[in-house]
Amino acid sequence: MDPGTALATVGLASQVLSILSKYYAEVKSAKVNVDRLSKEIHLYRELMRDVTGLIERAGPNVLPATSVLAITDSFDDIRWLEEKLNPGKTNKTMRRLGVRALKWPLSKAETDERITRLERHKMTLNIALNSDQISMALGSNEHQQLSKLPYVRGAAFDSYDRQHESRCTPDTRIDILHRLQEWNKSTRRCIFWLNGMAGTGKSTIAHTIAAILDKNNNLGGSFFFTRGRGDLSQAAFFVTTLAHQLSNRIAKLKPCICEAIAQNPGIIHQDLRKQWKELILEPLKLLGSQCPPFAFVIDALDECESEGDVKLILQLLVEANEAWATKLCAIVTSRPETSIRLDFRSMPEIVHEDLALHNVDRDVVEHDILVFLHHEFAQIGEEHGIKDWPNQRQIELIVKASESLFIYAATVCRFVKQPSWLPPDERLELIIHSGDAGYHSTGKLDEMYTQILRCSIHGAEITSESKRFRHVVGSIVVLFDILSGTDLSGLLGLSKKQVEAALSPLHSLLNVPDNSQSPIRLLHPSFRDFLLDKSRCKDSRFQVNRGTVSKDLSHACLQLLNKSLKKNLCALEIPKSADERPSQDTIDNCLPTAVQYACQYWVEHLEQSSPEQRVEAGLCDRGQVDYFFQVHLLHWFEALSLMRKISEGVQMMIKLELMLKGGDCDGLLATVYDAKRFLLGIRAVLEEAPLQLYSSALLFAPSNSLTRARYFNEAFSWINLYPPPEIEWGRYIQTLEGYGCFVRAVAFSPDGRLVSGSDDHAIRYWDPTTGALLLTLEGHCGAVNVIAFSRNGQLASGSDDGTARVWDLMTGALLRTFTFHEEFTAPKLHGVTAIAFSPDGQLLSASDGREIRLWNPTTAALLGVLEGQVQSILFLQDGQLASASDNVIRLWDPHSRVELHKLAGHIGSITSMVSLPDGNLVSSSTREICFWDPASQALLGKLNLPYIESLACSSKGAVAWISGGQAQVWNPEEGVCSALRKCINAKQSKRVKPPGDCDTCGVEDLDQRQLIFKNEILDFYADSVAFSLDDQQLVLSSDFGVMSIWDLNKRVDCSAHASADIDKIFLEWLTAISSDGLQLASSSGTETMDVWDTVRGQKSRTFKLGFIRGCSIMYSPNNKQLAVGSVDSVHLYDPATGRLQARLDGLHCRIDDMVYSPDSMQLAMLSTKERNSVVADLQVWDTATGRLQFVLKCSLDLYGKLAFSPEGKQLARSSCGLELWDSQSGKQLAILKLPVDFFRVDRDVDPIFAKYAIVYSPDGKLIATSCSDCIVLWDPIQKQLLHVFDIPGVRHLSFSDDASRVFTEHGVIQIAPSAISDNSHSPDSSIWSFSISGWLCRDGKWMLWIPAHLRPALFNEPRYCRDLIAVIYNSGNVSFYRHQLNLSPAENEKWIQRRTLYSIENGCIMDRRSSVQKAISKQGS
Repeated sequence: MDPGTALATVGLASQVLSILSKYYAEVKSAKVNVDRLSKEIHLYRELMRDVTGLIERAGPNVLPATSVLAITDSFDDIRWLEEKLNPGKTNKTMRRLGVRALKWPLSKAETDERITRLERHKMTLNIALNSDQISMALGSNEHQQLSKLPYVRGAAFDSYDRQHESRCTPDTRIDILHRLQEWNKSTRRCIFWLNGMAGTGKSTIAHTIAAILDKNNNLGGSFFFTRGRGDLSQAAFFVTTLAHQLSNRIAKLKPCICEAIAQNPGIIHQDLRKQWKELILEPLKLLGSQCPPFAFVIDALDECESEGDVKLILQLLVEANEAWATKLCAIVTSRPETSIRLDFRSMPEIVHEDLALHNVDRDVVEHDILVFLHHEFAQIGEEHGIKDWPNQRQIELIVKASESLFIYAATVCRFVKQPSWLPPDERLELIIHSGDAGYHSTGKLDEMYTQILRCSIHGAEITSESKRFRHVVGSIVVLFDILSGTDLSGLLGLSKKQVEAALSPLHSLLNVPDNSQSPIRLLHPSFRDFLLDKSRCKDSRFQVNRGTVSKDLSHACLQLLNKSLKKNLCALEIPKSADERPSQDTIDNCLPTAVQYACQYWVEHLEQSSPEQRVEAGLCDRGQVDYFFQVHLLHWFEALSLMRKISEGVQMMIKLELMLKGGDCDGLLATVYDAKRFLLGIRAVLEEAPLQLYSSALLFAPSNSLTRARYFNEAFSWINLYPPPEIEWGRYIQTLEGYGCFVRAVAFSPDGRLVSGSDDHAIRYWDPTTGALLLTLEGHCGAVNVIAFSRNGQLASGSDDGTARVWDLMTGALLRTFTFHEEFTAPKLHGVTAIAFSPDGQLLSASDGREIRLWNPTTAALLGVLEGQVQSILFLQDGQLASASDNVIRLWDPHSRVELHKLAGHIGSITSMVSLPDGNLVSSSTREICFWDPASQALLGKLNLPYIESLACSSKGAVAWISGGQAQVWNPEEGVCSALRKCINAKQSKRVKPPGDCDTCGVEDLDQRQLIFKNEILDFYADSVAFSLDDQQLVLSSDFGVMSIWDLNKRVDCSAHASADIDKIFLEWLTAISSDGLQLASSSGTETMDVWDTVRGQKSRTFKLGFIRGCSIMYSPNNKQLAVGSVDSVHLYDPATGRLQARLDGLHCRIDDMVYSPDSMQLAMLSTKERNSVVADLQVWDTATGRLQFVLKCSLDLYGKLAFSPEGKQLARSSCGLELWDSQSGKQLAILKLPVDFFRVDRDVDPIFAKYAIVYSPDGKLIATSCSDCIVLWDPIQKQLLHVFDIPGVRHLSFSDDASRVFTEHGVIQIAPSAISDNSHSPDSSIWSFSISGWLCRDGKWMLWIPAHLRPALFNEPRYCRDLIAVIYNSGNVSFYRHQLNLSPAENEKWIQRRTLYSIENGCIMDRRSSVQKAISKQGS
């Protein structure tokens, strides 16, 4: 569309409208037609105005559909109307009679036709505009998704940072470039490996071929690795950077890549293999044949710091070729390092093509250097007005001196060209006559570097200039990442002029941008090698001592951090931002690049120094490091969390600890150890919620923690915890979590890493030292049940999908898949439940519970099948295969598949087996552990234990088990079998052994000094256990996606912990809190009741109950009575004395709920005979006399809740609706049903997970109830349902004092305008709750993260009262939290507004989360 034509159309339409206005005023008979036509032209004109403005602002690239429209027809229609309607100035009648002579010139048919044509034009324009607007919206969304991908600046060949890097001079490298282009066209082999020694021109060729491919639209992306440049020397963002480039270069791939990001926003933090699959391979698969062939260019792969990442990158390229041989290929350049050569040798030759630059014919290389020199010197001569220079002899001398190294020739040219007090011809002569290079392979290059450096300073002695050189250039050489001139001056404490003065003579060796904000880089890594090697750099004025410079840099980093760090660096709102992290722009503004560098690398520089230099840098008691930890430790941790470098922070603390061990800095060593434990305890959440450092970390650190003591005054004061959970650091080290699914299997790999299998079909590979997730293996279609390792490090996994798989953990590659079912896609009734490698790794055995299969793990050949039901399998040290079937262990020869022996003696079904280092066998069933000698088939003895779930054995013979959710480790020095026999003999000497009685003992009979964790209660419910390879750590996993790591060497004072009672641990604790929040009553279902003083956090009294097991407990509103329900009665006690006041008999076997009336005079309760009953009894008792007032029959709902109205006259019960009774007479007032569409709770849901609640408003005019799917608002006076809110999973409800709001643990519902002004004070009605992910929440907002071992137990619901939260653990210990946010009324109102989920406006529910009005209006009963 031509904007000029569009503007003309708008002007013409305005003229026609002006004429039509005259007709409308004067021609009465045509008013209808004139009005219709006027409206249509007006609408068309306004539309054309909008279109014209959009095209002028956006241009045809943004509005392609609208821009290509031709509007000639519509312009002609408007012109026709203008000519037809305009009477013209020459009309005689008009001149004589004026406007009264006007007549409507169009018939009705003509008018209709013109209106129809204009409507058609408008429709066409609207369709085009809608198309463009949709495209713009999609483009905006794609841009938003792509912005989430981390992109390494400077990685691409055409990035701003690389704009001055050289490319091949015309007429050089002709054969090599031609070969690369021909390879790219053929794509027979997916990788072209261009390798060569330093200085042979690899990067120049890579730049050139990348530019050629880009010009031909064959470049998918490029990544130029650079040593010592942070992210450019690592592979962390390798895939995301290539995906970002690929989406911009191949337009059809962009929506596929963006969709992958939208589907999995966390992909940016996941391992390279998963990123490669989801961001590269899957989009290619979606695009299919529409995707053109392309190539990646990967330069200097040897400069990637991690050899494992190098191997993985090559593996990913090979795997891509297997599926996309004609789509994706890669040019890879590197030095011929041994590890890379071995990686390529391990590939099939058909996969890669190689070219070694150092093996190219010398004459060809020297010819190319000669052409290059002629080209460069011609330019230099022209710039300086020098003719016939240099002569042929000079050029030949340089070619000869280059020794076929392009870097030599390029550096000579840069040096000669560089402005200086010497003219170019004299500078060239300095190089030519620089002296004898000796016989070193880089001799000529070294002499050239030396000569250039000598020209940069004056004077023969070591002067201030040479010192400045070593300070500035030495730092650039040793830095772990590149810095700009501004950042370098800030780090070194120098002025910008001082830095510029040191670098100005060195432009031939360094890339020094004119912009001080751009990074300074080495032009070639050989210059770094030269300066750091004394045998090459013989002039002492330029020698760089890595240790000395590193020491100075570490000192400079700490000085900068002391000046820059502070609490709450990004000024986040407290406590609003307790679970938030600021935007990246905010982080970059608050943490300049130099400060980020100092945070990340000060320990690395210290590590590169000698022990003496470290002391000089302040690594000693009362030194600079000690001072830094005293003042800024937490601020440093906060900065690392903002930078997402917490795992690196843990590693730095470990390095500091190793540097200090064996020295005499005990004080600093203790500080570092404490800081490491402090950081590990909070690591799991810190990167997402940095401010938890000042709340969770300080709150839960042991009271004797040095870090806690030094920084507790910086803790946020809104929350307090008492008593402190620990006195000193215990065995708990850290938590691994964050993926929210059940963990089914854990094991340590041969390299000491931790591997877990979980319900989300994934296998995860962790660093147990730092807690970092290293790799995620995906491929299974069901939950991963079991994992096992071979001696050579291969991983085998078994899944519910009926397959066993073998993986290479180094690369994450799936090596083999073994299936139990031919119909692989059919639903699997039997998953793989056991798996094991033979000791020599030649056999893989797996079972699906019905049979055992034996495979060759290398060839995948099926070797045999052993029939029979199987719970567990294990290879013994002698190669025999042990299988557990029911209560019998069978020993097999796996090669002949002949059963050799049977081991019988278990009472229950065997669940797990482990092999001891001495060759003995340990097996477990539900309630016992048996010890066997497989050689003699003898049962050596038993341990009687309840609720055994998992079994593990250490390399030194210790045995660990999970009993009742708690870990216990038995580690006798003489070996577990010998210790067990000794224990049994001692026990038998005290009694006569009955005939046929098996040799047994209980845990209580074992030597307590040998039983780790026996007397130390671990408040972490576990179901799997594994030892680390060095036996130093124990990992426990739970069904709820949490793994915890424990230190087995840590000695803990067991007297500080309660004695373990397994029944006490396993059962639910009954708890109730008084209405004033001053008392907590708790009972574990035993004969006693504990009463706690919540102010002091101590147990105040214990009294005996009149029965063995309770099922419910409640304080009366006046706190003078405590009701405790048992199996068939309720006992009423005086909580102050423990005296029994009354016993209410006649109840059924289970009490489902009970509640006191507001005046404490009545107690209502629901009871049922059995689970399958369809009727429940609602009983109301007089609490003063113990008399039953009445009994009502009502339908059974296991999860129904009771509530009295505020004045006590009405009793309500929530279920799948609402039932109302008169509390005095028992008369039923109403039965209100919830529409079936809103109620989807399965009757078989466990009560623990059922979500029900009921509450009256303070004025008694409203009732709010919740079920698993929604919240319902009722009118108990009019007896009708008012509103249904789609908020599932609510267990806690409360009204505000003015009944204008309903508070839940997920947010707030505004049901009426608040009567509370911003300046008035009102009690806090917020709901506090614990989430399964480990957070203490206020109205659904995460406020405080709780470490895994201190979280409320599954069966023990925390109790809440005003500002008090009471948490009881499996052990019976109690923690009391008191919160005091100190928000002003205005701040509290803002909080509520931010947490409001729904509001009711004009009888309709408004979804405040999306600002979209819901179609749920007021409903009657």
